[in-house]
Amino acid sequence: MLEKLEEIPQYAAYQAAKAEAAAKEEKAQLGPMLQDMALIDPEKIDWLWPGRIALGKLTLLVGDPTLGKSLITLDIAARVSGGLSWPDGKVIDKNGYVIILSAEDDPADTIRPRLDAAGAIVSKIFLLEAIRESAGGDGQIGHIRAINLGADITHIDEAINRVTQVRLIIIDPISAYLGGIDSHNNTETRAVLAPLAQLAAKRHVAILGISHFNKGSGAAIYRTQGSIAFTAAARAVWGVMKDGEDEKEARKLMLPVKNNLAPDKGGLAYTIEAAGDTPVIHWEDQPVKMDITNAMGPEDESGAKEEAKQWIIGHLSSKTLPAIEILVEAKKAGISEKTLRRAKKELHIKAAKIGDNGTWSWHFPIEGGQGGQGGQGCQAGNLDRLDRLDTSEEDFGTSEDDSEQELDIF
Repeated sequence: MLEKLEEIPQYAAYQAAKAEAAAKEEKAQLGPMLQDMALIDPEKIDWLWPGRIALGKLTLLVGDPTLGKSLITLDIAARVSGGLSWPDGKVIDKNGYVIILSAEDDPADTIRPRLDAAGAIVSKIFLLEAIRESAGGDGQIGHIRAINLGADITHIDEAINRVTQVRLIIIDPISAYLGGIDSHNNTETRAVLAPLAQLAAKRHVAILGISHFNKGSGAAIYRTQGSIAFTAAARAVWGVMKDGEDEKEARKLMLPVKNNLAPDKGGLAYTIEAAGDTPVIHWEDQPVKMDITNAMGPEDESGAKEEAKQWIIGHLSSKTLPAIEILVEAKKAGISEKTLRRAKKELHIKAAKIGDNGTWSWHFPIEGGQGGQGGQGCQAGNLDRLDRLDTSEEDFGTSEDDSEQELDIF
């Protein structure tokens, strides 16, 4: 009588050894993942627009409203679809298809006419409008919903498969597709942008997102609206603004905020002209050498203060947060200390020592002067006087009781 295979000693030993080897291999894959740089083949950056927009990377175009940011992206889309040369004379080595996510412009009366006026081959440009979901296991079509970058990377990947030969994806504006996250929160923002950047690398497409400048002051690299994570995730950021030296206020500038992939060879100037009833971008062919922070001009103090107030409301909400944390995050959001102080005063934000360590913290006034979420954890004596604190006291926490103490909030 033949033995069962499992009962043969040699086979059982073979299976045990195989299982042991598999367990060792699985264990070896846990923990730190190391990669030997000697085994990585060096590659050159592959460019969509040489020196400005790279394939396989995320690029941002940032600026105030009415300066033609969307118009610039459609001009770029037209060049990609038709293989037209770039404004600085660089040649497109390969034309391709474009996918556009647009939350603000009408496809029929705005996007299509502008593409036509820019010379696009419109059959190579597709609009990704929404996501249609299944109603259940029976395969019936369910509801249609808005696109959420945090949840729909696989759907965008599928769209690239359907269109084929995609070279460029435009997201206008990127803030409209964040799915309700707090765009001022670094962690939440990175969680959305990292998969987007990975998709760009995986599919070797250029992703161009549009954003706005905040109303803060300081270096341009901190002026992109929302978290600093936007600027950090993008490999290149281009800012658009009016040319302050143009008396007619018609000339605009597109200048580098950052470019991690190429040396700084300057920006470009452009005007918005009319082609019949449709606006088009007219580029100047000579580079513009100008520091973008200087080109942006002085801070709009009233606008900066209002934006800082909205930032505080969204960031602080009903919580109590350490003053140092608020200062650091505000700086990352491009809000100056001076502006933050002015916004705090107008919002009647209170400052008090919280916890055993006496950490200076901010919170909104406590209703009725009694307890509440904002006052939890205050040191004895502080809770009773929170609503008596005058906003003329030092904005980051010092009061009469601490006048002789030095508060190092940075």
